[in-house]
Amino acid sequence: MVGKLGVLDAKGVPLFHGGETAPKLPGLWFTGMRPSIRGCFANARIQAKAVSQQIVRQGR
Repeated sequence: MVGKLGVLDAKGVPLFHGGETAPKLPGLWFTGMRPSIRGCFANARIQAKAVSQQIVRQGR
């Protein structure tokens, strides 16, 4: 779905996550896409919070 946007590495993992976004693609975020010692759901929760904070800051 996003393979041709240049936002994934060679393994298909997003180059940015959580509150980070690509400068050319503002508003595109990824959560829960990276392995974490905390576990998938805990990591996704932390990243989702970072995304929601960015959305609030941007007034979207």
